[in-house]
Amino acid sequence: MQYFEMDCPCKGKNLDKLLQPSVLEILYRGPLHGFAVVTALGESAMCAGVLPDPTGVYRYLRKMEEGDLLQTFWEKEANGKRPIKMYEITPRGKACLMNWKIALSNYKHNIEKLLEEIEKTEKKETGCGARHAGRINEKGEGAYMEENRRETKIILLTGFLGSGKTTLLKRLLENCRKKIGVIVNEFGSVNIDVKLIETEGIAVAELLNGSVFCACIKDKFVDSLIEMSRRDLEYLFIEASGLADPSNMISILDGIRPYSENTYALAGEICVVDGQSFLDLADVLPALDRQIRHATAVLINKADLIDEERYRETYAYIREQNGQAKICKTVHCNIDVEEIMAGADLYMAESEETTNTYESRPTTVVLHGEECVAGDGLVQFLKELVPSTYRMKGFVHTDQGVLSVSAVGENIETETWGREEKTELVLISSVGIKIVSEVIRASKKYLSGKLYI
Repeated sequence: MQYFEMDCPCKGKNLDKLLQPSVLEILYRGPLHGFAVVTALGESAMCAGVLPDPTGVYRYLRKMEEGDLLQTFWEKEANGKRPIKMYEITPRGKACLMNWKIALSNYKHNIEKLLEEIEKTEKKETGCGARHAGRINEKGEGAYMEENRRETKIILLTGFLGSGKTTLLKRLLENCRKKIGVIVNEFGSVNIDVKLIETEGIAVAELLNGSVFCACIKDKFVDSLIEMSRRDLEYLFIEASGLADPSNMISILDGIRPYSENTYALAGEICVVDGQSFLDLADVLPALDRQIRHATAVLINKADLIDEERYRETYAYIREQNGQAKICKTVHCNIDVEEIMAGADLYMAESEETTNTYESRPTTVVLHGEECVAGDGLVQFLKELVPSTYRMKGFVHTDQGVLSVSAVGENIETETWGREEKTELVLISSVGIKIVSEVIRASKKYLSGKLYI
């Protein structure tokens, strides 16, 4: 018998089928009767079209019900002949599914690293790596390409959640008369910022579910940079997520140089800080210090909401972290954009390893809703969640129309939105997975459960 005819683990036969998260994900969509769960599992990625043993699935459903991950109720069939036992996910089950999401992301990261190591070993064995490297400069073509590349200047925008980065980006887009592109990065699975800026005629890439400087989506960031390099842009604006640590930006640009059609030059990193909350958060979140340290210009925004003493304390802290950056006092990022862009490249810190990792990324949830909610109830709901969130942002259908929501700390802003948007509210948690139970409780209390995860 040949080795690979045996029941070897390399065939995946002994791998866990991840039944629990599969069932939770299926019931997250809505209640189902038992055999419908079996059928959905058969169609899922885990079972690859093979219907699982129904007896085993029913036994597992009972076990999950005993663990308070599922609950059951009886529903009559359409013909009314007999009731059917239905299964639905519980709040505890939803929290468990969020934990699975984090765990599976970590598994994915570790598996990708293992695959990279296997591929490196294969290249060493076959000599592929050496042949590939030799082709880059074959007959001097690499040097010729370098000479004939056009330069695209990158302006990186950083700053904590709600500091005013999107406002600054809007000003840049309104005032820059160059051929430009935009990359907008969000920790959540929905990009609210793209809806808030006018992007007609502008090349835009949206990168969701993590920081572009973290391994979780850095590959997508690299792909977007390479794609943008083919568009003959004069400027590329990158709005990083609020918890991004941009310390490795220069290393990323160096790494993609052989694959970019045009050359990138990091022309500046502009960091926007919230004058009200920055000092309270800087000691808690390492990424904020990194944003300051690598900035070529720092805007102390919302200056109209702080007194002179608070401004001086914020200025002194920033200057201690970065002795070279230009520091500007702003309200709604009202600054001469041309001036700050022209002087952005006066100083550039050396690249270092980013603090953005799978382990450090915050829990993010998106709330949805089909029904209108009371505007007053929405405000109370948001206030209830302030202690448990870093940031809340999105759109909600209310009895006052569609409202755009932006909340950081005690500052909650709701404005009437002129365009039709579906209800999507992104929450970045400061309490981890506990945010799920907090949302469920507050939604029931103030909104009759009309907003849900």
